Amino acid sequence: MPLNNDNAMEYWGNENPKCPKCDKDIDIDEWELYELYGEDSRVIECPYCEDKIYVVAHARYTFSTDEQPEA
Repeated sequence: MPLNNDNAMEYWGNENPKCPKCDKDIDIDEWELYELYGEDSRVIECPYCEDKIYVVAHARYTFSTDEQPEA
């Protein structure tokens, strides 16, 4: 079902963008949309329905302390 007030959370925080017009998941690797990586917003053309959609990227940071220098 395309984006509406009742299903908006289905379009937030996904591994790949989901077209709010045709409801298809857009695989970044398959369509080589690497420009979407980064903390910016972009307008892209959905490869399925060819409508322009607004995509916002959210970065998740992880931290490691498993390697420590010798004291």
